[in-house]
Amino acid sequence: MCKSNLICKPQTRLLMFRVPILLLLLSVSMAAAGQRPYRRLHELFSGREDYQVESILQDSTGIIWFGTNRGLFKYDGFSYEKYTVSDGLAEDRISSLCWIHRDLLWIGHTGGAISQYNGREFSSFEPEEGPGKVEITDIAVDRSGLIWYSTMGEGLFRYDGRHLANFNTEDGLSDDYVYDIEVDREGGLWLATDYGISHYTRDSFQRISMRDGLPDNIVRVLEISGDHIWLGTDESGICSFDPLSGSFVNYGNWEYGPVTGIVVDRGKQIRVSTESRGLIEVEIQEDSTAVYRQITDTEGLISNRLNTVIKDSEENLWIGGRRGVVQFLPPVFEFLSKESGMPFEQANSLLKDYQGSLWVCSELGLFRGVANSSGQLSWENISEKLELEGVSFISLYEDSHHSIWAGSLGRGLIIIDPESMDFKVVDKTNGLSDDNIINIMGFDHLVWISTLGGGVIKYDLEQEQFMHFNQSWLKGNYIYSTRVDAQ
Repeated sequence: MCKSNLICKPQTRLLMFRVPILLLLLSVSMAAAGQRPYRRLHELFSGREDYQVESILQDSTGIIWFGTNRGLFKYDGFSYEKYTVSDGLAEDRISSLCWIHRDLLWIGHTGGAISQYNGREFSSFEPEEGPGKVEITDIAVDRSGLIWYSTMGEGLFRYDGRHLANFNTEDGLSDDYVYDIEVDREGGLWLATDYGISHYTRDSFQRISMRDGLPDNIVRVLEISGDHIWLGTDESGICSFDPLSGSFVNYGNWEYGPVTGIVVDRGKQIRVSTESRGLIEVEIQEDSTAVYRQITDTEGLISNRLNTVIKDSEENLWIGGRRGVVQFLPPVFEFLSKESGMPFEQANSLLKDYQGSLWVCSELGLFRGVANSSGQLSWENISEKLELEGVSFISLYEDSHHSIWAGSLGRGLIIIDPESMDFKVVDKTNGLSDDNIINIMGFDHLVWISTLGGGVIKYDLEQEQFMHFNQSWLKGNYIYSTRVDAQ
């Protein structure tokens, strides 16, 4: 509710005229359903043949690391550095990366060795038990600070800072070929193996396989999102698992081969990297079915043979595979039109509120667009809901209390509480010098209102008072815009 003593005034009909302002609607963070990643590609390994990017990691400082078959690459947003065995790596062939803490990177190798990098120099991980002989597929740190790594054939290892412990099928692990490790909120481990998934808690394993509803026993990758676990399989695509109920949702109709990576984006948007069929965008429907959209090398990928996909802190997708890595930037501009579901054709003013909803003054009245979990805008006719049809809205502002101020031609201000949808009308009868509100601007507790004929009006949200600036202060009473400076 607006924090003022303004009163609600009955409606009256009046003659209106149209301000011919056409605006291009743009939205930085609300992507239309089905919209593919923005196609400005960043190819770090352009022209470098035979590179295979096996692992990608963003560390806590924002640096992006690439583990390849020809060494380690560090990218700071401007340039990249390459490290090989000549710089201290145990091997050039890298299979996994993990940021252990603020200044220590662990690097798993195809031959079983593990390198460590502290920001200055490399060293080899050399436990008393000796190095491994098979590929290090993944490395993770649990909530107790213990380091875990998985292997291709030797099961799972745990390092406590002094001693190394090994877990295999004799200890209850589903299979000794372990591809991926995920740590849940409670500190438990989820492991993708060649014979289903394993859940490790309190020194014991729980085995989950096709007998429990899993569509494929060979699970290549896991991704925890909220209360669910997403699984990428060898032949059956993706599925989701609810650990509380123990139930799976299998989406079926998968024709894209082995899954190598999963990114769960906002809501139900999922992006999946595959072994040979490019990137698959998955949209989960309300009836728990899936719609698949394929992106290949004809649409911007550097190769269809992909090994991994991650999303960084700025919503960029990094996709690694044969011949290098590609960065897909998130959408910046989005064209909204009647074809995309917008119910109007013209916009006089628009506002994105603190909850991310889009408010628009249009030729059909005031509308609010609210994005659903997949980013699609659902439009609500606010004029109709508030019984304000026929009012020509032309300006918008959100004050420090998150009330929406909608200025009109001839009807003054409508101040709306976006939660309760209560509203107040302010016009010449209760504070305004003119009822044509062409622009609204403010900062903190002060709101500045530009009018066509009444000069500028200042409203103090704390004092709940209007102050008028007219021709005695200004050169004219027709004010089209007001801006607040740093003072």
